[in-house]
This record gives sequence, C-alpha cells and structure tokens, in this order.
Amino acid sequence: GGGDAAKPVFGGGGGGADGSGGPAKLSSAVATDRKLLQQLHAQFGKGSPHAHYARPRHDSDQCFAVKHFAGEVVYTVDGFSERNSDTVSDELRAVLRASACDWVRTFFDQEEAQGV
Repeated sequence: GGGDAAKPVFGGGGGGADGSGGPAKLSSAVATDRKLLQQLHAQFGKGSPHAHYARPRHDSDQCFAVKHFAGEVVYTVDGFSERNSDTVSDELRAVLRASACDWVRTFFDQEEAQGV
C-alpha cells in the first residue's frame, strides 16, 4: 500500500551537512554509536543484567559483548550504526513503536518526534 517507504534504522542514511556524507555524518555516526553503547550498558548490563549480555572489562567505553552458545563475542560500536543501517518498512516501524520493551520503543518514539 501507500507509505511503504523503507527508512534506515538507528540513524543510518542521510549525509554530511552538505549531503556529501562527509565529516558531519561521521561525527553524528560516532555520537549515535556511543549513545547506543550507553543505552545497551544501561539496559542490559546493570541492575539485573541480561544473561547473554556482558560489559567487557577492557574498552567498555567502546565495546559490548554477547554470550553466544559458542562463547562470548565482543563487538566494537565504532561504525556499528553504519554497518547495521538496514531499512524497515513503515508497517514494521509501527509494530516496533508499540513494543512492550521500553528500550525498543525509545528508538522509534525519537524518530516519530523528529519526523523521520
């Protein structure tokens, strides 16, 4: 139907202030990556931590870890948003905005407030 435009997830797409994808995009992506890491640590690493999430002892300001069946895998956030800037249909965005998980909803509530 109408309005099925796919849009980037978690701040992907766009470009520099001049549309070139230059320094403005880079600094924005780094800020988005760091914000994502802060939110992951806050949501899954504190209080009652998630069984499959770990905050690495070293470089925890740049990394997070997921405990997979085969062992713990450490991910760096630098470039994470750009590498994972998949698109999502408007219908799926509506479902995610209605999520029971507050953390998931925050990403899509922010987009709606910004008119994305």
